[in-house]
Amino acid sequence: MDYVGNEYLLDIGYATLRIPALVDLDPAGMAKKYNVSAEAVKSMKDLDLMVDTQVLRDLLSGIPTQVHICGHKFVVDWHVYGLVNTSRSQGAPILFRDLWEFWDPYQFSFCFPFNKKHGVVAHLDERSPNRLPRNTVIVTLPPPVEIDPVGYARTFHLPIESFVRNQPPQRITLARVIAKEFSKLNAKFFRDRRNDRTLQMRHRLSETGRRLGISLKK
Repeated sequence: MDYVGNEYLLDIGYATLRIPALVDLDPAGMAKKYNVSAEAVKSMKDLDLMVDTQVLRDLLSGIPTQVHICGHKFVVDWHVYGLVNTSRSQGAPILFRDLWEFWDPYQFSFCFPFNKKHGVVAHLDERSPNRLPRNTVIVTLPPPVEIDPVGYARTFHLPIESFVRNQPPQRITLARVIAKEFSKLNAKFFRDRRNDRTLQMRHRLSETGRRLGISLKK
């Protein structure tokens, strides 16, 4: 179902149903849910209540989304399709395409080794698969569509309002440290991800679905 203007369009195959906005269907309920007055709701769209409109305006004006990983500040750069460290002294950009081998379909996020000192994706030693390199932790990060839905929609020519209605944008995304050392489960996860090329192809197909506006998340 797509959000267009201030109504919803539902394609049922042989016809498209037009469904009024929630502020029109249940203004009292929306006012209570989002803690605004019933009078204010009369002049608002669903998007005004469900999305931080100031954040949306900032992103539409060109202010980049930030990603913070272990004290390092990155910005999303859709020209390189990745994350660029704001400190010029740091390493190369973290490209989304290089993170797909670390995709965890159960968490619906990237789960990858990160070098805290240099601010880059760490390389694992094949000879010591059960040990993390020095200054390395395992972090988790959402997919690009969740990190920067506005930039994603622009890049792949998707309707921005409809897209951000389902995926509200944020100024800053924080990566979460999930491990400082390998457990048996961590080690198995990374071995499986490196060896399972079929899974990596499924990730890319999932990304293609996202570009077409199709959510493959269960």
